[in-house]
Amino acid sequence: LNFGFMYSAKSRSIFMIFLGTILFSFSLFGKVIGILMLANAGFNIYILFRYPEYEATQRNDALSEIKGYLSAHPAFAQSMMDVGVKAGSELIRNNPELARKGAEVLVNSSRSGGGSNGELYANV
Repeated sequence: LNFGFMYSAKSRSIFMIFLGTILFSFSLFGKVIGILMLANAGFNIYILFRYPEYEATQRNDALSEIKGYLSAHPAFAQSMMDVGVKAGSELIRNNPELARKGAEVLVNSSRSGGGSNGELYANV
């Protein structure tokens, strides 16, 4: 399973708040752990505001680690590319309307000179 939201410090903090509040519905032990979880989330949020470069540094470190792993294991990288291409072609084959809309967005974006990702995705 891929829990992508756990790779972002902001979304990880929100998830800890979510878990902390759920833990309050359990016994006394759950309430104690919930308080600790909320304190941990608060500390994470404090770090994010105190050191705004933290999340970018963490992301860059993770990306360099992934790139290093894929460079050291090219067969694994190729197999993952094959899986991605196969899944993408299946998606297009099973959802031709989605593929048509995606192509329209790309064509319109290239005609208008590009734009930011937010503009591109807003048209989908």
